[in-house]
Amino acid sequence: MHVNELVPPMHLEAADLCGKDVVVTIKSFDFHKVGAKQDIKGVIYYEEFPRAMVLNRTNSGRIAKLYGAEVTAWVGKKVTLYESEASYGGETRPCIRVRDKVPQ
Repeated sequence: MHVNELVPPMHLEAADLCGKDVVVTIKSFDFHKVGAKQDIKGVIYYEEFPRAMVLNRTNSGRIAKLYGAEVTAWVGKKVTLYESEASYGGETRPCIRVRDKVPQ
């Protein structure tokens, strides 16, 4: 049993991908309060996961390159998610990235 089963995180995390590339279908968008400062951030929901993924400039930019800047046009489109790492607050942490090509 994984610790996330005891205390589920609010948003999708890198560990949810189990080290694999995962093709997902964009379902919808919303805004959530995120982090200690409760900043309002855009989130994206996928049909394949019950929890939303917090969007950042890297991932939203990659999706925009694939499907255009109009977010509503992304609904129903597929992207590939993968685990990566990012520096944040002086630490290297696991993160989710969107591949820069349309899945086959």
